[in-house]
Amino acid sequence: MPFIEYHKRFLVWWGLLLFCCKLGSRRQLDFDLRDAATQVLANVNRLAGTQQRTLPVHDTLDHFLGHLGAAPLAALRTQMIRRLIRMKALDRLRLLGRFVIAVDGTGHLHFARRHCAQCLVRHHVAHDVYLHMVEEAKLVAPNGIALSVGTAFIENAEVPARADRDADQWKQGCEVVALKRLLPALKRAYPQTPFCLTGDALYACYPVIELVEAQGWAYVFTFKPGRLPAAWAEFQTLLRLHSEQTRRVMLPDGTQQVYRWASGVTVEARHNRLYSVNAVHCAETTAAGTTTTFAWLTNLPVTRDTVVEITTKGGRCR
Repeated sequence: MPFIEYHKRFLVWWGLLLFCCKLGSRRQLDFDLRDAATQVLANVNRLAGTQQRTLPVHDTLDHFLGHLGAAPLAALRTQMIRRLIRMKALDRLRLLGRFVIAVDGTGHLHFARRHCAQCLVRHHVAHDVYLHMVEEAKLVAPNGIALSVGTAFIENAEVPARADRDADQWKQGCEVVALKRLLPALKRAYPQTPFCLTGDALYACYPVIELVEAQGWAYVFTFKPGRLPAAWAEFQTLLRLHSEQTRRVMLPDGTQQVYRWASGVTVEARHNRLYSVNAVHCAETTAAGTTTTFAWLTNLPVTRDTVVEITTKGGRCR
């Protein structure tokens, strides 16, 4: 039966080629990788440690994945990341001893008609779009590395879209709710691994700060005036009071960066709980004279020695 039976390792690698080769659909496996001159069969056998004599059709892969389910593949992803960590292959990417995890919501599938009961709905003037979104966590670094470590689907039952809800508020609610499932799952998968979460200004809020600190992790989130107005106002006051907390950096291309930071910025949470956090401001001026400003909120210790590393590895690599 060598022409109709396939080892599961072979089928997993066959499925991974969809992404490695950036194919648009499973059917392209039948057309783009079928040429014997490409040595695809021999190479997949080498990767999988198998001795298959033929390549499967895309329906075989569909049948296999349908029975396999998502859990074993998620477990395989976790095993791969754990091995890289144990091998210390990722140690150079650490930020103050922690691996940087970028979190963000992203579209996964979209349809013109309702696909299932869990479809999210985005209302437009002319039509509605039905979609599935996921909250994704990736281990990232300034050199471009992005390794998926966790995924949580955003479900319609959790945060239904309403016609009277602002799109940004809806997106924020979706992502924060999904994050409440994603982060504890990451903690169970990597109970001893120190993480530092990074994300856009949507995550700079007390529910997320509480959730991250409950896992014993650090964070570096984009900080904007409208996200935490009271904390931002306090940050500006502290910057004026502590002008000595400044560091200037000149980059090889002539860009000048001026870092300023403040400690003890207060974020109010539920039940009158207060979080004391640190904030960093960076004014970046190019050789042509164009200035751009950035700001971040973090619970990492910010000093003259750490401010550049925190912003470069934790804030800007997202």
